[in-house]
Amino acid sequence: EINSEVFEQAKLNLSQSFNVVGLTERFDATLLLLQESFNWRDIRYVRRNVSKVAREDRELSAAEKEMLVKYNQWDFALYAHAQELFAQQVTKASFNFTDQLEAFKQDNKRYQKVKAPLLHILRQASQFSIRSAIKDVFSC
Repeated sequence: EINSEVFEQAKLNLSQSFNVVGLTERFDATLLLLQESFNWRDIRYVRRNVSKVAREDRELSAAEKEMLVKYNQWDFALYAHAQELFAQQVTKASFNFTDQLEAFKQDNKRYQKVKAPLLHILRQASQFSIRSAIKDVFSC
């Protein structure tokens, strides 16, 4: 059972045991913080397995919202703490975070336009088997 003592320990762990506290919804910003903390050189990435269709969200009823808050109150509170830590990390960054983030997003967008098609070709090529190609030729 979680109580305030366990919760305070969880907050302390989050604050003291991790170099970076990241947020999924702030993925690019998290990458910049990780780059600074761990001295990573290249943090560009190619988005994969991302739905092209927006998911339809339905509005929750008051009773559903109340139940979610009741059963997840500690999670919501810890997440709020993580958001505070994230904001502090952004403020403490040794560079102009807003400008750097925008520059990274633009650079990564260009990178994806070039790299994603190449990765697709490489995946296709890796699935190609010489043995199966030879079988196909000689089975005709």
